Amino acid sequence: MRSAKRAARVREVQERLLQVRVSELEEAARRREAVHQARDAWSGRLMEAAAPRQASISSAEWTLWQHWAAFVAGRVAELGNQLDAAERKVEQCREATLDQWKWAKTWGMLEERAAEEERHCRERREEKDREEAFLLRLAGERGEG
Repeated sequence: MRSAKRAARVREVQERLLQVRVSELEEAARRREAVHQARDAWSGRLMEAAAPRQASISSAEWTLWQHWAAFVAGRVAELGNQLDAAERKVEQCREATLDQWKWAKTWGMLEERAAEEERHCRERREEKDREEAFLLRLAGERGEG
């Protein structure tokens, strides 16, 4: 009964961890998509802002404007990549923590099993000692009589 309750609790915790993991992955995907959209939006806005002026500015200025737009888009992409790398690092730490939790849980179960086995062996030893004492008493009574 005790192990059934423990197994139910373990399943419940694992399900909660899985739900948290799924929601975190979904949130990371939403953030990543927002970064990509922001990068595209900035690049597009810069080009839209420059488009009406394209006819009135020199080709060197237009090229400079395009380079500036590419730089801003590249910087936003770089920040997005840094965000992705940070999220991967957090995920690695979370998985390491989960592995440690699983190991601790397994270690606890092993300790519990060892204590149970030790108790069982002690009970068998006590039972054998009682049987031996009974047999010695019985043999002593027969020897006297």
